[in-house]
Amino acid sequence: MARVGESLHHRILVVDDDEQARELLVEALTKRGYCVQSAQDGEMAWSSLNAGPCYDLVITDLNMPMMDGLQLLQMIRERLLPVEVILWTASSRYGLATRAQALKAAAVLTKGEGLDKLLHSVEIALTARYRKEANEDEGD
Repeated sequence: MARVGESLHHRILVVDDDEQARELLVEALTKRGYCVQSAQDGEMAWSSLNAGPCYDLVITDLNMPMMDGLQLLQMIRERLLPVEVILWTASSRYGLATRAQALKAAAVLTKGEGLDKLLHSVEIALTARYRKEANEDEGD
């Protein structure tokens, strides 16, 4: 895996049923040098996670048809996929942060907090992932 400063090598999957929000985020991340793919719902994201190359980070909306972001996070953790997950939602539901933390989400953010905060959280999540991998490599 690439170090955080080598953003071109970081693979990010953006999941949101709101096409405008999804495209905005894909564009912002691509401009920062990340390799970004997108999915319009949790089921499509799950297919991408199982079929394609490994992702370093998934940024997912919470409320989506078919499979919501929390269900996607739970499936990722159950399968032990080595990917960080940020939940990015338009509305904050009671208990969401607690459930997401229990499933080891890297962050839970509301879309109202702005793109800058999300991009900062991306850097933090990727740094955490790199450190986990470095520590695992040292243990080998």
